[in-house]
Amino acid sequence: MSKLRSSDARVTKYLVPLFLLVAVAASSASAQRTAIISGRAINETGRPIPNALVSLYIPPAAGAFELIMPGAHTLAGGEFFLDSGSIGPSKGMKLFIEEPVPKGFWSPFNGPPFGNLSRLSPFRGTAIRLKPNQARLDLGNVRAGILYAKVVIDLTKAWSSESKPSLEQLKKGKLSIRDALGNIVYDGRIPEWALDLVSSSLNLALTKGNWTVELSAPGPQSFRSPRRVINVKNLSCLKIELSYRQLSKPCR
Repeated sequence: MSKLRSSDARVTKYLVPLFLLVAVAASSASAQRTAIISGRAINETGRPIPNALVSLYIPPAAGAFELIMPGAHTLAGGEFFLDSGSIGPSKGMKLFIEEPVPKGFWSPFNGPPFGNLSRLSPFRGTAIRLKPNQARLDLGNVRAGILYAKVVIDLTKAWSSESKPSLEQLKKGKLSIRDALGNIVYDGRIPEWALDLVSSSLNLALTKGNWTVELSAPGPQSFRSPRRVINVKNLSCLKIELSYRQLSKPCR
C-alpha cells in the first residue's frame, strides 16, 4: 500500500505542472486573435493615393527569428483592407503607407520599420491600438508618411573636375546618401534603373528633408562629386547640379 501511495504521489506531482502548462497554452491561444484594419490613404492635399503600399508592423515576439509584416496595396480610391493575421496583445504596432515610386525614379529607402530613419517624421508610421477582442478597426483617412519628390541629378554637372566618367564607368559607380542626422541611408552601386542615359541624369525619389548625396566612379583618374546637401522642401521635381553649391532648380 505504501508503494502505491508513493507511486500515486509521483503521478500527482507531475500532473500539476502538466495541468499548468496546458492552462498557460490555452490562455496564450485565447489571447491570439485576428483583426481587419481598414482606411483610406491620402496625400498632403487630401487626395486618395491608388496603389500605395500599406504595411503593418507588429513587434516580433521574444526569440523570433524572422519578421513577417502583413501588407496590401490600396485600391483606386485609396481604400485599403489589411488582415493582421494571428496576433497577441501586442504594443508598438504601427501602420506605414508609402506612395508608389514615380516611374523612372528610384527610392533608396528600405521597408518598415526603417531602422534609424524612424527618427524622421516621414518614417515614424501611425500608431495602431486595438482593444481586447477588437476584430475590426477603421482608421478613416490616413495621410501617407512616405511621399516622394523627384530629384534629378545632372551628371554632366556633378563632378569636381572638368573631365567626366564614361557611361560604363557610371554603371560601376558608387552612390552614397545620408539623412539629416548623418545616418547612412544607402551606400553602394548606382542602380542602373536610376540612370537616364539619354538625359545623363540620376533620378532619385526622396521624401522631404535634407539628404547628403555623393557620387564616385572608377577609372584611371577616379571621379568624385562634391558632397552636397539636397534640401527637399516640397513634393515637386528638382534638378540638382552637384558641382555648384546648393544649386537646384525646378525640372522643366
